[in-house]
Amino acid sequence: MTNCRARAAAAPAPAAFTTNTSPSPGSRAAHILLVRTDRVTVPVTVLLTTSIRFGDSGLSVDDIRNGERVIGYEVAITGNTDPESPRRVIATIIVVIGKAP
Repeated sequence: MTNCRARAAAAPAPAAFTTNTSPSPGSRAAHILLVRTDRVTVPVTVLLTTSIRFGDSGLSVDDIRNGERVIGYEVAITGNTDPESPRRVIATIIVVIGKAP
């Protein structure tokens, strides 16, 4: 099990959460969240079964559905290493904590 607390990265993929696993033409995979840690950027797979909680971030599910992004927010992620890609984490729980300092 992997635990990570970091900031959602602004590039190269959008950090908005979505359950749409088929990206629109010209976009990157919509179910991959890039999370910047102190040392590296980690791709995190968001599945339909991933629990996303907004904690004290001030965001809601409706905010995200209406296009609000989590870029610049701190997140805590619990999950497992992807067996097909050991550098990727498959998220079980994502908690959006709040804006990064």
